Amino acid sequence: MDDPERPWTTAWVAVDDAQIVGFAAVGFQAWNRRLVLWHFYVDASRRGQGLGRALMEAVLAAAMARDARHIWLETSNRNPPGVAAYQALGFSLSGLDLTLYDGTPAEGEFALFFSRAV
Repeated sequence: MDDPERPWTTAWVAVDDAQIVGFAAVGFQAWNRRLVLWHFYVDASRRGQGLGRALMEAVLAAAMARDARHIWLETSNRNPPGVAAYQALGFSLSGLDLTLYDGTPAEGEFALFFSRAV
């Protein structure tokens, strides 16, 4: 049964010395053949060591297996390290939403949408 509170269906977890140091979670949208990257995290102590790239390679393999056209993600304008990482991983800015976070604790931020062709 689908859980509307958990739109992702596949996840990868990177563990080092029994500690989670990274993870990625995706869900496939069949109607537009889009793999959505719902969660992507690399511990600050592990950034710049290839862990994010390895996780993204797993995401890309999943996209290819599902015959996705592209990978899609959303992040906040207040996440410069994430924006830089996504661009370094081949993503391009695809759009923005100035109201997505209205009425939430993140009000005042705006959503940046990135995509990468598969």
